Amino acid sequence: MFETVVGLDVPDEEAGRLAQRGLSWLVAEGIVLPESSYDADGTYEGPVYPRGPAWGARITDDLRYGDTYGDLMVVTGRTVFHVPPEENERPVCPRCSTAVEGTGSEGLFAVVEAWMATGVGDVRCAACGGVSRVPEWRWEHDSFAFSSLGFTFWNAPPLRAGFREELSRVLDIPTCVVRGKL
Repeated sequence: MFETVVGLDVPDEEAGRLAQRGLSWLVAEGIVLPESSYDADGTYEGPVYPRGPAWGARITDDLRYGDTYGDLMVVTGRTVFHVPPEENERPVCPRCSTAVEGTGSEGLFAVVEAWMATGVGDVRCAACGGVSRVPEWRWEHDSFAFSSLGFTFWNAPPLRAGFREELSRVLDIPTCVVRGKL
């Protein structure tokens, strides 16, 4: 299981600074250790930090997991954070809050590719006709988020809602959570 706390609407040039702010707090709280490593086989997309002594007590209410599992990966740079979407899951327009059918809007996935390459991508909603930037779109079951900052808790217990809220306050930005199993 993994959960990624995704910083919403993070400009590329701010991602590194915000990642460091969040990481410094996680280290100071004993949630992770300060030494990072990269996974040699390329499984991870960023530096990986081992769990610290306060890992289980601070991030979850599910004490079955304790402090025995998990690591943190910090991702900066334009990323599509995702899990396999649920059947018939639809994107939700940030303007009208309509869950739209099909691919969500005209050419959504082509626009996502352009956003990944350039940082620019606007999507027209099929329901209201409003135009919104790719990172503003959400999905009914949080299967996708588009951002330049994410904190992925690998092999971790379910995160407490309060923990995510604390991390959002430290970062001083709104967040969402993408969760799944591989």
